[in-house]
Amino acid sequence: MRYELRDALTFLYADDAVSAVPCRELAVDVPRGGIAAAQVLLTGVPAEAAVRCAAGAAEAQWFRLRDVSVERNTGPVGFCETAESGENPHVTRRAPFRVFDAMQPNPGEVIADAATLALRVHLPVAPDAPAGAQAIPLQIVVDGETCALRLHVTVYPATVPPVGTDSFPYTNWFSVEPMASRHGLAPWSE
Repeated sequence: MRYELRDALTFLYADDAVSAVPCRELAVDVPRGGIAAAQVLLTGVPAEAAVRCAAGAAEAQWFRLRDVSVERNTGPVGFCETAESGENPHVTRRAPFRVFDAMQPNPGEVIADAATLALRVHLPVAPDAPAGAQAIPLQIVVDGETCALRLHVTVYPATVPPVGTDSFPYTNWFSVEPMASRHGLAPWSE
């Protein structure tokens, strides 16, 4: 089995390979009130292996990333490429492909159902946290094999204000019913 850390803003694909020289330590910059985050890519995971995650920070939140199918690329005009809009030259990859995108909260143990798994860790930083650097050990245990990683978090004095009436609103355009139906799931189910 192979494993490495990846930046939280890097797309992870279901056919990704761990680098020839795996990244086992990653530096993350974060303001107070923000979230330090990183991803872990695991390949060669044994079938039905038990996967457990831990971090040297009590407030750590772990997620299993689920890969989803991308059948068409976004268009240069509109939502998807069409004959009229043409090919979008700015996509990260040409469709079709599978990308780790959906975040499933991981309260404890995950049972591997694929040889490639992706995990994500969030380390919330309190609004009154002291500025400075700290190294946070991360540990993934896969059927008794320990994957040791380290996240170097630098907290800066700038502070992200709490969400409120002056916050920037966000709209995510999706429909739960077609998504659930497409994957044979009940809408709003786990």
